[in-house]
Amino acid sequence: MRFADDLDLLGGARPPAWWSWALLAAGAVALCAAGNVYQKADSALDHEQGRLAQAQRRLSQQQNAADAQAQRAALDAVDRQSAQARNQQLHDAADVVSALQHPWGEVLSGIELSSDPDQGQALLALRHSATDREVLIDAAVKDDDAALKLVDALAAQTDVFEEASLRSRETLAQPQGALTVHVQISASLKAASPVIAENTRGRS
Repeated sequence: MRFADDLDLLGGARPPAWWSWALLAAGAVALCAAGNVYQKADSALDHEQGRLAQAQRRLSQQQNAADAQAQRAALDAVDRQSAQARNQQLHDAADVVSALQHPWGEVLSGIELSSDPDQGQALLALRHSATDREVLIDAAVKDDDAALKLVDALAAQTDVFEEASLRSRETLAQPQGALTVHVQISASLKAASPVIAENTRGRS
């Protein structure tokens, strides 16, 4: 039993070596440094997240402002189109009223009285606007003498026309019996008629 008592399995208590204290100090310093780095990283992350949220808010505000501006522009365009449509409708209505008030009977009767089939004259077309004093008359005549007589007959209708003149003359590609010449005559309506005078002032 003495042999067993003499055994010392644990050995005697020894003081820790100096390097173990150094390792412990180095570990503590490293732990503090890691904590500081973590705090700084966490603070930087919070700061960047705040900047990101602020940028997102600014972007959202800019997008909302752009959408509102685009909507206002679209509404303004619709208003302008509506105003233009209303103005066009009013203009068209005024043209209709003016056309209804125009003395078409005087114009047509003056032209009808001026033409004479026996003189080799036939009316082909009439172009005239209620807002214009000029009347364009297309006619087929047998010769130049008949054309000039038609011009003179129109000019003689002094209660309807102010003047008349021959604008163009050409040979008909397909003569119609004795009618071989196509002429265009311009006649100016007298401004004495109140309706014609009013229409002319409105056009100017």
